[in-house]
Amino acid sequence: MAKPQGSILVFDASPQRALGVLATLQQRGLPATCVDMCNAAASRKALPPADVALFVLDQDPALASGLPRMLEELTHDRVAALVWGWPEGLALPADPLVERVSHEATSEEVVGCVATLAHYAPMMRRLDRELDQIQRVSQQLNRYIGEIDQEMRLAGRLQHDFLPRRLPELPPLAFAALYRPASWVSGDIYDVFRADDTHAGIFLADAMGHGTAAALMTMFLRQALVTRRAAGERYELLGPAEALGTLHANLARKGLPNQQFVTAAYALIDVNTRVLRLARGGHPYPIHVRADGELREIQPTGGLIGLAEIEADFTEQRVTLAPGDRVIFYTDGMEDLLIRGRDAEGRRTDFAALAHEWARLGAQDMVDAIEHHLNTMEGSLHPEDDVSVVVVEVQR
Repeated sequence: MAKPQGSILVFDASPQRALGVLATLQQRGLPATCVDMCNAAASRKALPPADVALFVLDQDPALASGLPRMLEELTHDRVAALVWGWPEGLALPADPLVERVSHEATSEEVVGCVATLAHYAPMMRRLDRELDQIQRVSQQLNRYIGEIDQEMRLAGRLQHDFLPRRLPELPPLAFAALYRPASWVSGDIYDVFRADDTHAGIFLADAMGHGTAAALMTMFLRQALVTRRAAGERYELLGPAEALGTLHANLARKGLPNQQFVTAAYALIDVNTRVLRLARGGHPYPIHVRADGELREIQPTGGLIGLAEIEADFTEQRVTLAPGDRVIFYTDGMEDLLIRGRDAEGRRTDFAALAHEWARLGAQDMVDAIEHHLNTMEGSLHPEDDVSVVVVEVQR
């Protein structure tokens, strides 16, 4: 049987006053039961359930000797306790469910306090149950978030393993790279590789966004980039424009949603002639840094990659690099640091001061300087976008 709402136990360490309060409570229609204080102290479990406990004490410490333990047990069961009178020298438990009124308080004052507690006790119990439920849900969410965090760490580690472990050594070319995901995983991917005996390949791509969906896209991108084809018993390199066209076709066949697209840049550099051949699709223009410090963008045309409604029309631009020249490939997380502004048609108006400053540095020193700047920027622990940079330098 469900216990009455607002039920009250009256402990009669001072029987005369307890009986008076009990009678008044019952007259008000409140379900109150009188309990012998000595028997209750000996057997707490035998007590009937209640929402409020009223202890009616006199000044005899012996009668209240078991009270602290009883109060602890009651509050553990979320029973509100009101103590009327309190012997000197007896410590009152520090619990918000335990209140006391002075020994000099009238029975009417005590009954008013008990009636108020009895009125709100069921609601407090309901709130306690809801709080317990919230706490259980919170614990489950914390475990779930912890599992997700661990999975994302593993995903980030796996994605990092898809990057080059070491950049190739192809004199006179030297390479340096920076890879900074905005979170555990990144929407960026890069590769620097030996395309054949005389060519280096540089690939940089940025899938829309920087979360899990973008990270999954990057895992596919490098495998979908075809850089050579069989020609009899030999093979031949695909030009950058043709390679990006093939990548676009491979992605478009997947029928990805319109919000899933990719920007990319792909370059081949002949290590003997130092001729760089570049194609790009929707990607920031790589920056050619001449040995004398002059900056210019390399600007082949090409639209977003992976959208079936966009025609694969990628052009190729050639630049002959001189000793001391560098080329900076980067994703759009770096653009604000390198480009001061663009006009309405997207043409660059000027390079940023940092671009001119970094242009004086060699490939590795440039990447180190960029990383240092990113580390010291406000909000560096929570960047808004992924950042990837590849710098190639023609050593003197």
